[in-house]
Amino acid sequence: MKKTLLSLVLLGFSYLPSSFAQVNDPCSGAIVIACGSTTTGTTASATIDAAPLCGTPLSITAPGVWYTFVGTGDAITASLCGSAFDTKIIVYSGSCASLVCVGGNDDACGLSSETYFPSILGTNYYILVTGYGTATGSFTLNLTCAAPCVPVPANDLCSGAITLTVAADVSSCVPTIGTNLCATLASTNPFCYPFSNIQDVWYQFNTGTNTSIFFDFDTISGTNTFGMALSLSCADTAAICFGITHGGGMISGLTAGTTYFLQVFNNGGSNAGSFSLCLSTPPPPPANDDCSAITPTTLVNGAAPVTFTGTTFGPTADAAETAILGAAAAWEAVTLTVCSDLQIDYCGTLPGNMANAFIVYADCPLTAFTAGTYEATTCVDGNFTIKFLGLAAGTYYLPVYCGGGNILGAYTMHAYSVDCGTLGILEASTTNSTLLYPNPASDILNITGVYTKETVVTITDALGKVVLTQNFNSTIDISSLLNGVYMVQIQGENYIHNERLVKAK
Repeated sequence: MKKTLLSLVLLGFSYLPSSFAQVNDPCSGAIVIACGSTTTGTTASATIDAAPLCGTPLSITAPGVWYTFVGTGDAITASLCGSAFDTKIIVYSGSCASLVCVGGNDDACGLSSETYFPSILGTNYYILVTGYGTATGSFTLNLTCAAPCVPVPANDLCSGAITLTVAADVSSCVPTIGTNLCATLASTNPFCYPFSNIQDVWYQFNTGTNTSIFFDFDTISGTNTFGMALSLSCADTAAICFGITHGGGMISGLTAGTTYFLQVFNNGGSNAGSFSLCLSTPPPPPANDDCSAITPTTLVNGAAPVTFTGTTFGPTADAAETAILGAAAAWEAVTLTVCSDLQIDYCGTLPGNMANAFIVYADCPLTAFTAGTYEATTCVDGNFTIKFLGLAAGTYYLPVYCGGGNILGAYTMHAYSVDCGTLGILEASTTNSTLLYPNPASDILNITGVYTKETVVTITDALGKVVLTQNFNSTIDISSLLNGVYMVQIQGENYIHNERLVKAK
């Protein structure tokens, strides 16, 4: 009898979880909150919601819970900062039966989320607290209200995109002054910037007879870093994305006679500010566009460095550059008469105007390369010094890489050579012989260099989110990454190597 009674008691307990279902698991049970409120909760026992994509193009794949409030006409900040798991937050208006996207965010404060938007007096809003991937956990939701920012830019929405004229050349380009101050958050991020809040404004232009467009961009106030996304329509989230801080750049692979929409953004708040933007027909290729078009300079070991100057405006990529470098390059070349250690530096070049091409080619057209070692402490402006040790006598071609999301512009290169064995090996704490290829890459990234099994490879996106971490391997599968610019960090016991990577299908 006792055993039967115990079985019945246990059977009763087996049904208890259903009685503890969270009241705000479905949208219909959303808990009412208000300005100034702080609410704690958990998604651990919730279910996954079939709600529309909003704010981030990533699907809702984790359990979530709901909250609701009535708009006050204020600017609203809904924050999960400090929560215990990798959160996502999404805001809708409308009704539970017909939700309308307002905005959302994946990462704003570490792995926690925060979104802000102007509310409409009397409008019902629904907040979904969920997680990235399948993450669940406890959270703290703070809802704060402030006077709305005014005036909202006229091109705040894609439907109000300002038309830009493509000038005939750079010299005749008249800049357009823009700002994302008081702009609202994008209701849906471009696919290549899925995580961060973005406060954006919109432009449109027609390519005319061009298949490439040169842009000149400079920040005037606010942060010095903006992002851009280029799309074929206001509904197109599979955009071409690139970061921009200053100077010029090239947008290639466009279709002539086509209208494109250009989204300019950063994560807003104190980072929002004004900028100037100008579009023009690309300049003609420079004289050193191809390695075969340059006359090598003979270096004398131990003599003063030879200075090369040029520009990365306008180079075109031939078949070899496309296959091997993945992008266009300007070229310099040196001839060594005896076995030499070769040192190259870019001191004096505006940082960001050259990609880190730590390689030399012993032939033109290109086939085989030699990887160099580098250090980032010798140039006071943050540029790199690269060393190639034990090069045999011969001619070497030096690419000034025009890819990798770098800003195009003038460069200064110094070349210096000494007898083999003179430069020595760079300190392991600041350098390691490394090459990432191909770059840009689509599915597989190859890494050259000698590393131990304790070495860790970490890849972060352009907004600082870690998207991949694994122990060192000479081939890394990046097929799951979205198109965009990433930072690859290779870290061992006595060294750390950072290099940009472009993921492009």
